Amino acid sequence: MRNFSRKALLCTLILAAGSAESAWAQVNVTVDATKAVRTVDSRVFGLNTAAWDWSFDSSQTTTLLAAAGTNVLRYPGGGTSDTYFWSNNTVENTDSNNVPNGTYSTLGTDFDQFASIALAQKAQAFITVNYGTSTPTDAAKWVAYSKLKGYGFKYWEVGNENYGTWETDINSPAHDPVEYATRFVQYYTAMKAADPTIKVGAVATTSTEGTYSFPSEAVTDPVTGVKHSEWDYIILSTMSAAGVMPDFLICHRYEQNAGQENDATLLQLASQASTGWPVDAALLRTPLNDFYGSAASGAELCVTENNSVHNNPGKQIVSLVNALYYADSFGSLLQTEFNSCLWWCFRGGPNTTGNDSSTLYGWLTTFGDYGVVATNPNPAPTGYPAMNTPFAPYYAIKLMTHFAASGDTVVTATSNNNLLSAYAVKRLDGSLCVMVINKSPMATETVNFSLTGFPPLANANVYSYGIPQDDAAKTGSGSADIATSTVSNAGSTFSESVGPYSITIFDLASETSAPVALSQPNSLTVAVGSTAVFSFQASGGPAPTLQWYLNGAPISGAISSTLVVGGATSANAGSYTCIATNASGTLTSSAATLAVVNTANPGRLTNLSCRAVVGTASNVIIAGFVSGGANT
Repeated sequence: MRNFSRKALLCTLILAAGSAESAWAQVNVTVDATKAVRTVDSRVFGLNTAAWDWSFDSSQTTTLLAAAGTNVLRYPGGGTSDTYFWSNNTVENTDSNNVPNGTYSTLGTDFDQFASIALAQKAQAFITVNYGTSTPTDAAKWVAYSKLKGYGFKYWEVGNENYGTWETDINSPAHDPVEYATRFVQYYTAMKAADPTIKVGAVATTSTEGTYSFPSEAVTDPVTGVKHSEWDYIILSTMSAAGVMPDFLICHRYEQNAGQENDATLLQLASQASTGWPVDAALLRTPLNDFYGSAASGAELCVTENNSVHNNPGKQIVSLVNALYYADSFGSLLQTEFNSCLWWCFRGGPNTTGNDSSTLYGWLTTFGDYGVVATNPNPAPTGYPAMNTPFAPYYAIKLMTHFAASGDTVVTATSNNNLLSAYAVKRLDGSLCVMVINKSPMATETVNFSLTGFPPLANANVYSYGIPQDDAAKTGSGSADIATSTVSNAGSTFSESVGPYSITIFDLASETSAPVALSQPNSLTVAVGSTAVFSFQASGGPAPTLQWYLNGAPISGAISSTLVVGGATSANAGSYTCIATNASGTLTSSAATLAVVNTANPGRLTNLSCRAVVGTASNVIIAGFVSGGANT
């Protein structure tokens, strides 16, 4: 099960989270669009998958992953990785002490099936090779096979949480940092020999001294001179002495111990300076820098598992509260150098022994499930929904597609109240998205926004998920999906209300921004007399005007986003571009070529015509042709 236990919770957080509703002061959110924090990495939009998911290779999976904007997937699944044999899709069974018992089980999704879904999704992958019961040679064969198949998977982890006794490990000594580091060097060398372009990551912890401690193997930090007996320091010391630096360190974060879940406390942990993601980043980066010096900048920090409780999940994990936690965790992680975040997990399965305390918010009370969508258990617990039904965290993941995308710029955003988090992203299309998370279960709050460096248009789109959608899922009445609405009072300062237990994203278009391309025209080949359609869309503030050109000459009257060329002749062939212009600048589209082909065939009839429409929205192509028949 999920394995990373967090430290004891801080009393200061409990006091902050337990503030009385009446104690709320005016809620002020300040955004400075001129202060960039970082660029959004595509790998923060990730989900764990599992070889035991018998339904993964399906159209339903592709549809659900696409709607959630999933850009990266992990396989074969947590602790399963350390008993998994990729070549025959089997896992070695273990006894109650995690010792292999010599029997094997075939799992539901093999590597090729996983790859077919990942490629269909155009997703990158983190693959976890078997450290616990296999060899560097077998891992290298897996890398070579992936390369041979052309899968392009670049991120490979050596083992899963191997510092923990819950993980299967037949090496001697087991769960030992020196042994892990020594063998990691062997895995790293063999896997890189099979494909030098891959990145190989090492298992790390974000624990403080004394949690995973090995006093007999303590090492001295070469910068500070301080002795450390913690896992990270020992493995990095051993690896650096062998001349190997991992391409990335792996972080797993689970906030709570099973049976000790608390909604108010959970909703403070990821975003607080004393407990949040910045602390984890510093715990990993410090020993990297100390043992590798300037070369350490070449090593990434990657999160490949995150959720609310490390094992035996109960009702909280499928509740609206965990959806709020996901959004807060996601926003907080974007303030750090972590370059990936993969939620645990896509499909899991029901657990009926977890915490179902009445003190926890949520109406799914008979089970917990790490998955963000339902499976098809037999038998199913009372109240367990139909296969592929999303739980609340799925909608929070889906909501992030309206907040950020790869290449966007994270900018600074602050809130003056611990019960309302705020995050902001400057989008590539020139808009500014501000996300606020109301962590109060009761209070609708009026939030006063103050924006610096971004004068928005008055009209803005709003995307939200909260109690109304959660209630709709409970009752079956109304929509359980993301709600969309608009506001008309946006400005450098404006105020809006947000409901209790809600995630709200304000998508603000800029009042003054240069044109940015949203879609580009595609080159076409059509028959003489047919119709060709080009499309180009651009945003900006104010909205840009458009003008189409053929071979550099303006086309009279061609001033909309779509250009229709009817009855095409050779005179229409050439290079088409569109220029978008507003007060802030101009933008020229990509060039699209129109080729006009003469299909006429003397001696044959040419009175049959056909026209087809392919695609939707800005990608529509209307192609026509004429067909000859025998002259008899």
